[in-house]
Amino acid sequence: MTYKIELIKSVDDFDRFSDDWIKLNRSIKNRYIFQDFFWIKNIVKHITNYEQLLIILVFENKELVGVGHFAVFNENNERILKFLGTPLSDYNEFIIAKDDKNIIKIILKTLFRNKKYFDKIILNQVPVNSKTYKNLKKIFDSEKMKHIIAEDLGCPVFNYKKISEQKAKIKLNKKDVRRHMNHLKKKGVLKFEKAENIRQARKFMKVMINQHLDRWNKENDPSMFNEKMYIVFFNEILDNYWEKDAIRFSCLKLNDEYLALLFSFIFNKRVQAYTTTYNNDYYKYYPGLILFKKDVENFVGKNISVFDLGRGTERYKLRFSTEVIKTAKIFIFKNNFKYLKHNLVIYLKQTGRKILAFFNHIHDVIFLYKKDRFKRLFKNK
Repeated sequence: MTYKIELIKSVDDFDRFSDDWIKLNRSIKNRYIFQDFFWIKNIVKHITNYEQLLIILVFENKELVGVGHFAVFNENNERILKFLGTPLSDYNEFIIAKDDKNIIKIILKTLFRNKKYFDKIILNQVPVNSKTYKNLKKIFDSEKMKHIIAEDLGCPVFNYKKISEQKAKIKLNKKDVRRHMNHLKKKGVLKFEKAENIRQARKFMKVMINQHLDRWNKENDPSMFNEKMYIVFFNEILDNYWEKDAIRFSCLKLNDEYLALLFSFIFNKRVQAYTTTYNNDYYKYYPGLILFKKDVENFVGKNISVFDLGRGTERYKLRFSTEVIKTAKIFIFKNNFKYLKHNLVIYLKQTGRKILAFFNHIHDVIFLYKKDRFKRLFKNK
């Protein structure tokens, strides 16, 4: 079987294969929005914190059958090759037309022929139930590739197909959420709304960005919206997918004041909750939790199979989920030296933490001993 490889290294070449990419995506049954052509296109166009594009397209008889979409990022003076979209995408996969490890093997071989561009490969947020994960494991075993597989952030989901409507309503009927809602209702008119047109959606987006800035800039982890490229990216994504009827933008309001917003995608019979924000002045009433509950509840009995609550197994997400999609973080090394060096660094870090914990324990024991001895001396006097 003959395959032809196309390698995209420049933004200018990206649009050349748009029709092929879109056609390939449509042929894949269990696909996520994060491998969609327009999602990747907007990342390539707006999120320009990468050093080098490396997008590999595999053709079989002039038909696109596989895509590996990567970029090289400089992290601590090390060139790391990652999926394009990291860390914006909740799930990362190779885009392949069929369950064929040979296509992934070709993509990997092409990467290693271009290894001058990177020092190490890290593939984040790879679903463990995906063709990518299963085929990579087969390739690692057969090719004896140096690699490490670690656990990445899980994604709680509410699977409507695995629970009856009655049980779903019972699961979502949380007493504390009702209590918070009742407290808010005493303060005025509580309303749930969803954007009905692009103008309203853009207004929601502006409020969401401001809430995100207000909340996270008070933390040690500043809001991504401090960088203009993320504001441009989110607005572009909103416009692109609104046209495709693939956006759900909902909010919780009290007397016309925005308490919380939830920005989600509707794609392939799947609701993908993506970004949620809330008004800090009302945090004790858990407005984000109320809105999540309302949105998950909204799709019970409708033509939606899954409501994905997004990356991270925070308690509030687990309460509204029926299962968690596990993901993996996969390290692939160019040679034995890189592999051994990585393991040595991890070992030293772990050992350092253990030594530090040991000395902290000794310090605590000595401190308590001295404190107790001082008390006894004082008591004897």
